[in-house]
Amino acid sequence: MRGIGIATYVEACGSNGPETADITLERDGLSALSHFPREAALVQTLAAAAPEPDFTVRFRTPFLKFALNDLAYHLSEVAGTPFYPRYRRYAIDHPVVEYLLWGWKLMRQAKPAAAARATVERLAGGSAPWWVLPLQLSGDFQIRAHSRFAAGMSANGAPFLRAPGFLSTRGM
Repeated sequence: MRGIGIATYVEACGSNGPETADITLERDGLSALSHFPREAALVQTLAAAAPEPDFTVRFRTPFLKFALNDLAYHLSEVAGTPFYPRYRRYAIDHPVVEYLLWGWKLMRQAKPAAAARATVERLAGGSAPWWVLPLQLSGDFQIRAHSRFAAGMSANGAPFLRAPGFLSTRGM
């Protein structure tokens, strides 16, 4: 859009996970189009100079509201398909299939979530270095459009993730 003189801003809600309710706003786009620096040393320098973030919760949006908005969006997309036969969804799976898979996951998540919390608490209390690698779903448009990986999970063995000092291990 810059080529034709239109300023573009892209908004993403929950980029750090649905429970964070964070909002990201960037000019020109996210992921590969982001203006966020890619050099680890520069990111660390900027972080050291930045003020402490204020994590005060100022509002809460119930999960049910997010879920109902998502349902309204995707089900209207499905209902509109006969009227727009050339429309293509960005997602790989049909919304009904995706909802069934998420429902199955939600029904089984209590035990793994408790184990994950215990692992994070154990790591945070220890002295060994650790980091968090946020994984996108393979069907996520950002992975398919901008990543050099075929799927989010294929990033696990990437050399940059093993580079010493690449990511801070504290305060995550």
